[in-house]
Amino acid sequence: NDFKPGAPKAVLEVSKGEKILLSGENNEKVFNGNGEMLGIINDNTFICNKDKLLSNNELNTLRIPTGGEYKIILSDETKVFANSDSKIQYPYAFDKEKRTVKLSGEAYFEVTRNEKQPFEVITKNSTITVLGTKFNVCSYNDDNFEQVTLEEGMVSVKYRGQEYILTPGMQLDIDTKNKKAMLKNVETAQYVSWKDELFRFQDMELDQLTKK
Repeated sequence: NDFKPGAPKAVLEVSKGEKILLSGENNEKVFNGNGEMLGIINDNTFICNKDKLLSNNELNTLRIPTGGEYKIILSDETKVFANSDSKIQYPYAFDKEKRTVKLSGEAYFEVTRNEKQPFEVITKNSTITVLGTKFNVCSYNDDNFEQVTLEEGMVSVKYRGQEYILTPGMQLDIDTKNKKAMLKNVETAQYVSWKDELFRFQDMELDQLTKK
């Protein structure tokens, strides 16, 4: 049977359980139940409203269904490419000390540089801290591994009390079943090409390949 390709689709969950389907034409404004504009859809990308009150730190959740993918530009202009069956939690406005999001699934980040306000990605296993960089995180709940792959800049990953520093071309491969972590050099294109609608595999175990 032919496999249907992924398509841009996502659901935005805001406070009080309200769910908003992100679809529609370019420059379509997205409002919550109170009539507040949360952002704009443009080119299958949800652009967060940067004029939102800075005192409002409510968390939003962007959910990508299986077979979907979507892009979001956060209030600090960081770009996030979210893959199928993923979930990202983020605030309307980041606090002054750091910018924190939570991820379940896979996402590619292009983080806006701000040395005074580090960017932090929290997964079920680790905490990834950066100032400004491009990297991919794969952390699905039903996988027995987590991977952080760095394209540009530098990131710090904390896992089980130990800190790992990644430079471009490096990957931290975490075996979550055996609770082990290993740094290695990789061909990053194999791990980030999904955001450009490409599948690239080399020496991948069959169980991992079929899931991808």
